[in-house]
Amino acid sequence: MPQGLIGVFCGYLSGVPCVTTIHGSDIYGLKLPLINALNAKVIQCSDVCTANSKPTARAIREISGREDIEIVPMGIDPNFFKRSSEVRDLRKRLGVGGKAILFIGRLIDWKGTEYLIKALPKILETYPGTKLLLVGSGPQKRRLVTLSRSLGITNTVLFIGEVGQEELPKFYSLATVFVLPSIVNDKGETEGLGVVLLEAMACGLPVIGSNVGGIPDIISDGETGLLATPKDPDDLARKIIRLLSDETLRKSLIKNGLNLVRNNFSWDVIADEFEMLYRNTVAL
Repeated sequence: MPQGLIGVFCGYLSGVPCVTTIHGSDIYGLKLPLINALNAKVIQCSDVCTANSKPTARAIREISGREDIEIVPMGIDPNFFKRSSEVRDLRKRLGVGGKAILFIGRLIDWKGTEYLIKALPKILETYPGTKLLLVGSGPQKRRLVTLSRSLGITNTVLFIGEVGQEELPKFYSLATVFVLPSIVNDKGETEGLGVVLLEAMACGLPVIGSNVGGIPDIISDGETGLLATPKDPDDLARKIIRLLSDETLRKSLIKNGLNLVRNNFSWDVIADEFEMLYRNTVAL
């Protein structure tokens, strides 16, 4: 909404097929009867409907009753997101001399950043020099700053704020591990896919994500990353400590993650999938 509704209407008037792609935010959390009814109508009237992950596809089926949902995920550009050697100045500027845990995303409740901060004191018991880098902004920032202060870790949690797209590969390359601790909030909002995990993998960074939403479409536990229990700081801390401690595991996850992104989530691969879908739709 509203693009899908406009697309279906224009398709009806012109006779041109309409393909509607849903990323999750337009389905999760929008529980008003009118919105649900309009979403269902758009899905039912589209010639083809695609979802970015298996859980998003399930949510679409529940709302609309339509079964033939095509799954085509978002992609990333491996030529842009790759390991950078230009991190020395960034490390010095941020005061990061040892291990670094990285989060990139909006500071909103369903990203679960508070649970990552709550996990940090236990991590610091084993790795006292570790820094947590939070890249992004949002309405939860003040609350998260207060939480860091109450836990006595203000010098360890670095609120970076928003950075330019061209800087992201440097942050991924600086870090030791990337964590996406997403949850399902009270409104039902959650992670549609988790593209930042793909970006991190492409930059040769091992990843940890919560077992919610579309994250398991990317992370096969123990193969391409580690899955953590949502809203569980202790489990998150254990997973992070395990990854920081086990070099063999880190190397395995990095290798498998790179292969996954290149073979399944590069824009070249995704574009080919969409092209075939469009051609088949037009040929109907």
